[in-house]
Amino acid sequence: MQAIRTLGYSSSVKVLLHCSQRFWETKYHIVGGASQTDQLIRATYYPSDNAEEKEVISPSLKYSTLYSGQKTTKFVPKSDGVSKGPGVLLGSYTWGHDARVMGGLTDEERKNVVIRMISRFHPEIAENGMVDDHASMFWDSYRWSGGSFSFLFPGQQATLYKYAIQPEGNIHFAGEHCSLFNAWIQGAIVSALRAVEEIVAK
Repeated sequence: MQAIRTLGYSSSVKVLLHCSQRFWETKYHIVGGASQTDQLIRATYYPSDNAEEKEVISPSLKYSTLYSGQKTTKFVPKSDGVSKGPGVLLGSYTWGHDARVMGGLTDEERKNVVIRMISRFHPEIAENGMVDDHASMFWDSYRWSGGSFSFLFPGQQATLYKYAIQPEGNIHFAGEHCSLFNAWIQGAIVSALRAVEEIVAK
């Protein structure tokens, strides 16, 4: 019961922005990765579904005698047609205190805050009609989780982990909070395998 009541959980918010054009690809040639910021939005993630690896000679290496002829690779947009079409940005991914601040806003307010902050480094996003739809999720308000992922407090791995995964009769526990890979789907998978092995071994 102590594990159930006190296991640390983090807050998290994601805000998705559907854009009428992938300006990040057409203007900046960004295909994947993220922009990190110290603003409330924290991180903006770009889709990589239109990415293609291309071999290039880096301009900084082209005239170097040491690295003459050395090639490197980079990711570029694969299709101009896709780049000129619509796409979805993960406009903001926040956790902890920032997520609780974002979670206190309405869905529409979150969208407006994210657009305003992204426009500081991508002004195109604030153009009329660029963002034509949006969605967001605040996991603290989701009834089945009450938080986004486990984020163990100091000492909890040593004091609570073995009790969090301990079967209670025929009830077995799994999920990323019942693994040593907190906040990752890998943790959920590993803990599910452990639970299955426990059941099969009975």
